[in-house]
Amino acid sequence: MSSDYAQNIGGGTNYFAGGPDNNSSAATQLIDLESNGALDAEIDGGQQVATLSGDLGGSGAGPAEMTVTASFLSTGGTSLGTESIGPVSATDRNDQTELLARSATAIIPEKTRAIDVTMSAGGGAANQYNTAFADNLSLTVAPNVFTFPSVPVTLHRP
Repeated sequence: MSSDYAQNIGGGTNYFAGGPDNNSSAATQLIDLESNGALDAEIDGGQQVATLSGDLGGSGAGPAEMTVTASFLSTGGTSLGTESIGPVSATDRNDQTELLARSATAIIPEKTRAIDVTMSAGGGAANQYNTAFADNLSLTVAPNVFTFPSVPVTLHRP
């Protein structure tokens, strides 16, 4: 990816590629949510959502693909659920070298106290540069503003 391309998508500062001499690689960041008691109560009440987003892609017709997964963890590290973005295949990119915006939003599961975010570059050829790419990755935690619409209900009595 060129610096011009990175500038066009507002990225390039924290760009990630699968890397040399491997068919798969990964990077992980653990985000601790436990230090905020008020947030714990909101999460446990279904009042917080997590939005995972980023630009994912690869090079030409190459089979390498990037996936980013957020795993919601309990205090003891038990997985309570996941949300993912990607992969973006060569077909998705019309066999072009580019990054495509992807996002997913989910209600954070009750008892979540940490979120483990993992980028996984897979599908590369052994002993070659893995051309799965990611840029502009973000995980945000915010109030759940989704509400169910009002539906009129008519009761019929015999």
